Amino acid sequence: MPGSTLPRTLRAALTSTVLCGALVATGGAAQARDDHGHGRWPVPTAGTPEVLADGLVGPLSLDVGTHRTVYVSQNFAGTIDAVRKGAVTPVVTSPSPDVELGSVSSQGSRLYYTTSIGAGTPDFDAHLVTRTPRGEEQVLADLGQHERDHNPDGEITYGFVGLADGCEIPEGIPVSYPGALDSHPYATELWHGKVLVADAGGNDILSVDRHGDVSTVAVLPPTPLEVTADVAGGLGLPECAVGSTYLLESVPTDVEVGTDGWLYATSLPGGPEGPGLPLGAVYRVHPRSGAVELVARAFSGATNLAVGPKGEIFVTELFGGKVSVIPRGSSTPQTFLEAALPAAVEVDGKSLYVTTEALPGDGAPPSGKILKVALQY
Repeated sequence: MPGSTLPRTLRAALTSTVLCGALVATGGAAQARDDHGHGRWPVPTAGTPEVLADGLVGPLSLDVGTHRTVYVSQNFAGTIDAVRKGAVTPVVTSPSPDVELGSVSSQGSRLYYTTSIGAGTPDFDAHLVTRTPRGEEQVLADLGQHERDHNPDGEITYGFVGLADGCEIPEGIPVSYPGALDSHPYATELWHGKVLVADAGGNDILSVDRHGDVSTVAVLPPTPLEVTADVAGGLGLPECAVGSTYLLESVPTDVEVGTDGWLYATSLPGGPEGPGLPLGAVYRVHPRSGAVELVARAFSGATNLAVGPKGEIFVTELFGGKVSVIPRGSSTPQTFLEAALPAAVEVDGKSLYVTTEALPGDGAPPSGKILKVALQY
C-alpha cells in the first residue's frame, strides 16, 4: 500500500479488532457534566446523505474550502484532491510512494498539508507544507526535527501500574517505557495565523507560526486500560496481571477549535482497540496554558472530530461504524449517523461532511466516499 498512512498504534489496533471484539469494555461513557446545563442545547438529527465523491482510496483527511470546494487526502493513493461538482481533481501528488500526504486544511485557495515518512521507525521524517494559489509549494516547518529536539512526551512513562511483584509479562509487551522519538502528523487546524498539528507519533498537539517556528501546545495524557480477567485472557497476559492498569499512549488524531475558544482533540489508544474495547477519547486543551481535560471516553476508533454551530462535537468512530455527537455541556455521546468505516469529518454551516469506507478491503475496488449531511435542528 503506498505510504505509511495510519499511526502505528492505529495499525496495531486494526490487527486487534477481532481479538478485542470478544473483550468486555472497561467502562461506558462518562456521566454528563452540567457546565452549561445538560439537555438545554439542541442536538441535530441527520438529513439524507448526499454522495459528493466515490471510489476514493483511504480518505483520511477532509476540509471544506471556499466556493463549495471540498479538499480530501487519499492517503493510500498519495494525493490531495479538490472535489467540485462531483469531479475529483488531484491538487498535490506525493513525490514518492514512501511519502504520505495528509492533514489537509485550506484558507481560500491556499492549502496546508503534512508529509511524513518512516513513522514508527528511527528514520522518521515529517514536515508541514503550504501550497500557494499559484501552485507553488513551500516547506513551513520541520516537525520531525522538533520531535528529535524536544520529544515532548519523553517524560511520560507508559506501561503497567500496580503490577504484582514477580509477575512475568510475555515478551513483546513492554512492562514500562518512556515516550519514544517519533513523528506522524495526522491532522491540522488553522487558528489565529498559526497551524495546529495533531502528531499521532509524538502524542502531542503542536503549533507552527507564520515564521515556521514549532512549539508544543500540549501532550495528551496516557490512556488507562484496566486489566480485567477478560482483557488478560484476550491479550495473553498471566493471571497475576489482573487488577493492574496499563497506561497506553494517547494518539492524537485530530485537533479543532471549539466555540468556547478551547482546542478539542480526538485520541486513539496506543494499543488494542475494537468494538468490544472502546478506549478512544475526546480531550479539550487550553491553547495557551496547555491544560488538558477529558471530555468523553469509550469511542471505538476516534479518528476525527468537528465542532458544530451549537457547540456540539461530532466524532467519527472508525471501528464503531458511526458518527457520534456529544451535546454541548455533556460527556455522553449519542449516535448521529451510522456509516461504514467513517474517518474524517468537518462541519460547514449547517452541513456535515464525512468520509466513509476509508479502509479498502483486500482485493476490493476503492470505495471511499465523501458524504454531505444536513444538520437538522
